[in-house]
Amino acid sequence: MTEEPKLSIVIPVFNEERNIRPLFDELQQALKRLGMNWEILWVDDGSSDASQAAVESCSDGNARVLYFKLTRNFGQSAALACGFEHAQGDIVVTLDGDRQNDPSAIAGLLAKLGEGFDVVCGWRRDRHDGLLRVWVSRLANKMISAITRVPIHDYGCTLRAYRRAALKDFRMMGDMHRLLPAYLTWMGLKVTEMPVPHRPRTAGYSKYSIMTRLWKVVLDAFLLNFYFSYITRPMHFFGMAGLGLLGIAFCLEAFVVFRRLAMGGDWLSPLFFLGLFLGCGALLFFFLGVMADLMARSFMAHQNYKSYHLASKREL
Repeated sequence: MTEEPKLSIVIPVFNEERNIRPLFDELQQALKRLGMNWEILWVDDGSSDASQAAVESCSDGNARVLYFKLTRNFGQSAALACGFEHAQGDIVVTLDGDRQNDPSAIAGLLAKLGEGFDVVCGWRRDRHDGLLRVWVSRLANKMISAITRVPIHDYGCTLRAYRRAALKDFRMMGDMHRLLPAYLTWMGLKVTEMPVPHRPRTAGYSKYSIMTRLWKVVLDAFLLNFYFSYITRPMHFFGMAGLGLLGIAFCLEAFVVFRRLAMGGDWLSPLFFLGLFLGCGALLFFFLGVMADLMARSFMAHQNYKSYHLASKREL
């Protein structure tokens, strides 16, 4: 291939040997209709089956098909991060390797992206999964939307289209790939969603535990919310907590003094010691805030952290 790809398809796979070839054939047909230069990046997240052989049978020397093998199962976020790092296209599309995402939906995502959006998320409005899985997913989506204040119907859908420039400053940890729409929205990028077809799994089995994934994603949402709100000013968080404790401690001690002077109560009462304890806790929070602020400044200096996302640059 002599020209740089315009479109990069990133597919994380984990023990999907029976789905890879059929998915590749569908992708070829869908991409042929688009008329764009493309590449497919298969990221093998430590598969123990014949997934590698299945991908190699697809490539057949095709330079537009790339294969990345991770040393072990790091998780879908890590696999997607690998794909994002090596993608060369101006547009990056992600989809699952289990064939439940329909490649024919890529054209619709790209058309929506062409309306001026930076990210288009797929919404599996009519899901073909078990009732419990669908119910837990809807609960998780509502919780994440409430925590992040970014209303997305389907944070769990891997079928998405991104402008590659939107991904360059994001470092994924945990299960953060699901929360990318919230993060990019917070960074001021234009994020939307659209319904996409969803198909039942016909081969293999799901690698996810429903309840385990629920609490992990919700905790990641809280972490991302905290990170985005306080990474550059941790003293604001610890300082507010310290001021709250200090205020309660002051009220308790004031009541102890009033009770002693007005009613002859004891100085050394449980309320006195509780106020003293809360006052010490307030000082501890202030100290933690100072230390966290110093650590945040050191982190930003060494990691070349930017607190902004550049939309464009031009000379006038």
